[in-house]
Amino acid sequence: MDKNLKKIIIKTKRAIKSGKFGLHISTTRGVGSTFIELREYQYGDDIRFIDWNRTAKEQTPYVKIFNMENELNINIVTILSGSVHFGSNGLFKQELIAHISSILGNVTINQNDNFKSFIANNDFIVNTKRSKDINRVNNMVENILKYNAIGKDINYTHIYKSIIKYIAKKEVLFLVGDFVGYDDIKIKFLVKRYYLFVIIVRDRFEDDPKIMKNTNLIDPIKYNSIDGDIDDKMIDSYKKNIIDNDTRLIKELNRFNIKYTKIYTDEDPFFKIRRLFL
Repeated sequence: MDKNLKKIIIKTKRAIKSGKFGLHISTTRGVGSTFIELREYQYGDDIRFIDWNRTAKEQTPYVKIFNMENELNINIVTILSGSVHFGSNGLFKQELIAHISSILGNVTINQNDNFKSFIANNDFIVNTKRSKDINRVNNMVENILKYNAIGKDINYTHIYKSIIKYIAKKEVLFLVGDFVGYDDIKIKFLVKRYYLFVIIVRDRFEDDPKIMKNTNLIDPIKYNSIDGDIDDKMIDSYKKNIIDNDTRLIKELNRFNIKYTKIYTDEDPFFKIRRLFL
């Protein structure tokens, strides 16, 4: 087992055992008595709930989705672009995203709910299919750690359309990423369809860069390089851009009363995630 994966698994298990931790959401999705909608069959769906009339008409399987108060369907969408391949204190943002996903997945399994995970950028990949198996959580974390995000850019419109396509209404949706270069992901529409939570991952250096002499930096998305000094003028320009970026994002999250948290690479993610559900 990869040492980083092993470290994350051990940290997560210790943290969850140390105190009560649950996803407290009142109205949830699952198999119950109240019909909600029809959607295309997804791997792992219970074949007992196939709607044969719609299936025959569309020539593709459709299932009935019902409402239930006890079982949640958790969806973890990790946004992995080249910008997560960065860390100034020995831990990359990509590793922190893997740790956060491990916490969310373990908590989901502990309360006997389903989880499913995705990796999003210009592509939208099913990382792990819907499951209650703890081994799938470990698979999810391992895939995130091994994923080559270098050269990957973000297409928020594509991510939004893919979420609508792959995730059913009224399920729980976690968006986990650094949101650097944030563009419109149509949060006002997502919050109408899902129980939405946003986790912003950052490194301290990104929010407060320092003057650096004789520096060589490479953009992990476009491979552009910067050689020379990072001076006050460059830092001021960068800070303005990152402040504008975050102001737009936070304003939108607050406008629609979306629960969110910001976690840095030098922080223990467990405590901030726990506070997210208080």
